Amino acid sequence: MTLQIVNALSMCALTVAAITGCTSSPTFGDKVSAHGQVTKDLGNNWNRGESMVKKGTKLRKESDGLAKKSSDKQAESEKLLSQCKKLMQESEVAYQSQFGTSMK
Repeated sequence: MTLQIVNALSMCALTVAAITGCTSSPTFGDKVSAHGQVTKDLGNNWNRGESMVKKGTKLRKESDGLAKKSSDKQAESEKLLSQCKKLMQESEVAYQSQFGTSMK
């Protein structure tokens, strides 16, 4: 596929050169220049892709850390809520036992 892109861009560059007034066929230098530009563009695309992979990997790592932290916090909150309910029930039972009436 990359070779197809290179060939298509080379032909485009040659066509532009022909339209702009070149009456002779493209020289070897023209062909090399066209390939050079395509190679440069491919390299730039590769570098952008590599940068995006690094950024994506970093974001995924941060996300995984946040998910773990969130899970830990959720477990802690469930434990506290369970302890809270138990303490409140014990307090209500103690109140009823001492005063003979409900706290509600």
